[in-house]
Amino acid sequence: MKIGIDCQALENQQSGLGRYTEQLLSYFRPPTTGHEILSFKKPSKIGSRTYDRLIWENIYLPKVARKNKVDILHTPAFCMPYIKGRWKAIVTIHDLIGAKFPEHLSFASRCYWSQWLPYVNRKADLIIADSECTKKDIMELMKVPEHKIRVIYLAADKQFKPCPKNDSLARCEKYNIPQPYILFLGNVEPRKNLPRLIRSFSTLRRKNKIQHSLVIAGSRSWKYPEIDHVIRETETGAFIKFLNYVDEKDLVYLYNGADLFVYPSIYEGFGLPLLEAMQCGVPVLTSNVSSMPEVGGDAVFYINPSNEGELADGIYTILSNTTVMKKLREKGLEQIRKFNWEITAQQTLKAYETMG
Repeated sequence: MKIGIDCQALENQQSGLGRYTEQLLSYFRPPTTGHEILSFKKPSKIGSRTYDRLIWENIYLPKVARKNKVDILHTPAFCMPYIKGRWKAIVTIHDLIGAKFPEHLSFASRCYWSQWLPYVNRKADLIIADSECTKKDIMELMKVPEHKIRVIYLAADKQFKPCPKNDSLARCEKYNIPQPYILFLGNVEPRKNLPRLIRSFSTLRRKNKIQHSLVIAGSRSWKYPEIDHVIRETETGAFIKFLNYVDEKDLVYLYNGADLFVYPSIYEGFGLPLLEAMQCGVPVLTSNVSSMPEVGGDAVFYINPSNEGELADGIYTILSNTTVMKKLREKGLEQIRKFNWEITAQQTLKAYETMG
């Protein structure tokens, strides 16, 4: 079989979509698959705006797929050409943020999602979802029948692993990170629930229950003034460190240096940072909603993300009890064995073969 893969996400390999595409391709090297894998990359002359993306998806991508006579076209980055050829169309839907939180999108993105989701429902031969949670959302919000959806879990990159404390400390100095610290990693956007995290953190600092700083590592590309308002309101600015950009190679040290990884998100299609933290041997506190329980299993500490008191109590319970911290570390390292990129690639290949 000839299998074409849309590789536009490789333009940003630090993004979740970029890492997903890169990992699949790394395991699809011939002759291991028994099939011809073709990677279709966007020409440099096409930009990254919504308009440019539409040109790639609906003119260039179907043209190159047709020219190469592919049997299957897999689009792993929230896209699918409106012009469908004779190939079987497989699309990966990582989450339905655009459908669940349209108020957080630009006008162009809202228009894209409102048109794209119904089209995928009609034209996709198979949809790959990252989690059972996303599968459920696809069935409920897109009205896609269950037989057209296959759940294939993601995995953390092999670079994430426990490392010596001294190595972490040295790398933390590079970013002027105060010790000790609690870590949040992810884009700074409304669904990540950062105002509640900051207020919970402030409560613990004010009561002298913890001496930690809070490190928030992630892009602040969103216009999100509530974050700055909450920091001023709680007077915690001196104890919060924002890192807008962290080198990919430094992330493992950032995780390892933390006493606790906190991820109180309201919604995730999967929640890859949970796996990355557990794989580094860091205790994890996260939300008991969306896909987080699927990823965390019994290896993380769960809280209600809408309850600031519960969030603060959870942070204190972990940081004040070395036995709890040790147990979470051990269980986390056990839990991550269930997630492996080789398994992800094998299951994806089987999905292709069912369509061939």
